[in-house]
Amino acid sequence: MGGETTYFAIFVPLLVLGLIANIFGLPGTVLVFVLTLGYFALSGFEEVGILPLAIMFLLTLAAEIGDFWLGIKGAFRLRFHPRSLGAAILGGMTGALVFTPLFLGLGLMAGIFFGGLAGVLLYELNDMYKMRPSLRNIRGIILGGVSAGTRGLGSLAVIFIFLVHVYG
Repeated sequence: MGGETTYFAIFVPLLVLGLIANIFGLPGTVLVFVLTLGYFALSGFEEVGILPLAIMFLLTLAAEIGDFWLGIKGAFRLRFHPRSLGAAILGGMTGALVFTPLFLGLGLMAGIFFGGLAGVLLYELNDMYKMRPSLRNIRGIILGGVSAGTRGLGSLAVIFIFLVHVYG
């Protein structure tokens, strides 16, 4: 039992890192899937069968394909720099405070992701309005947010399946 607690203590911060990576256009969905696969492998695949793993893989694949498609349609990658990271942290903390009492563990993860995404989107839109009107591309920023949201929803679905199988 002690080994699983250690795995879980290492695992949860890495899941949060995967969620935050989604916001900035990195393959956080793949990271979350690999982490859950690693957790189940370390625990001997006792809590999960092949069907949940296949569903998690398909969700990861669908999220990444959706992100690719939105990228083709003109989605911007949200920029990673200290101010946008600060907006993500502030938004993530706010989202966690709002969602955690409602949905507990999954609410914490969802709040961190959606709050962080909202913070970065607000920062990017504010930064965009400082530019000349001819250089603004609001559509690209909004599509970038939808793209990050697509990956984030895929990650949250994988996390939900993981939590159901670990605690269910």
